[in-house]
Amino acid sequence: MHKTTRKAALEKLDAMDALIAYSDDRKIDEYYADLEIHPGSFIGDYLTINKFLLKDHYEQLKKSTGDNDWTKEANVAVINAYYAFSKNNIILPASILRGHFFQSDLPKYVTYGSTGYVIVHEIIHGFDSVGSNYDEGGNIVEWWEEKTKNKFNENAQCMIEQYNNYPVEQVGEKARGDKCITENIADNGGIKSAYYAYQQWVKNSNVKEPCLPNLDYTPQQMFWISAVNVWCTKVKDDVLQRMVQNDVHSPNIARVSITFSNMKEFARDFQCKVGSKMNPTNRCSVW
Repeated sequence: MHKTTRKAALEKLDAMDALIAYSDDRKIDEYYADLEIHPGSFIGDYLTINKFLLKDHYEQLKKSTGDNDWTKEANVAVINAYYAFSKNNIILPASILRGHFFQSDLPKYVTYGSTGYVIVHEIIHGFDSVGSNYDEGGNIVEWWEEKTKNKFNENAQCMIEQYNNYPVEQVGEKARGDKCITENIADNGGIKSAYYAYQQWVKNSNVKEPCLPNLDYTPQQMFWISAVNVWCTKVKDDVLQRMVQNDVHSPNIARVSITFSNMKEFARDFQCKVGSKMNPTNRCSVW
């Protein structure tokens, strides 16, 4: 990044808010205090809930709730995380912070590899080709210097071509690098930053964490395995084909294989042979 752009980027990062789970469970109880549900009456409950939401919608028009209103951002049914460009905040609903993805007693190599990876993925969106059009306050402003733009586009093109050449063998097609470029950049930047953050934690804490039972892997290797687990899925051929053709995210197999092959640290931790699929001679990197 150009010096001026880097300064603006740091200001944007410092101003970024994080909405994680719920700020206060009491607020949720207060919000739903007037909503009465009667088990056994599906249609009645459906109409009651819609009436409640419609009333709330009109009530919100009468007041200013600010950019970080939890009733608008934290949907318990959404198992996902996302970045809001116009608000410069990242949102992790409570629904995603459970199971193997996040538990307070999990080893740090699991937490950094899963939750940390996803959090940084969302942060990176604030600094991609779309995020470059929004400043620290979420206002539409082009804040990148021309040199930064040109270098970014050059590096992004490398990644576009890399994903375009990746065969999705299950459906006999290739990934769409151009259509998925912002998500691919977030994947690559996210795993890199999460790994560096984990390494920094290891250095600062001086804690030797135990390995998981019956798994003969180092903590560094377990970081990568935890990150892979985020994208573990089984998809039918017709669904996968639609995803390849229409989704702005690359197929999960590409999100693992290409992203991790771009990390020399992965090849080092697993001792991959030079020139192999996961330790290629040429790599792509945007951030």
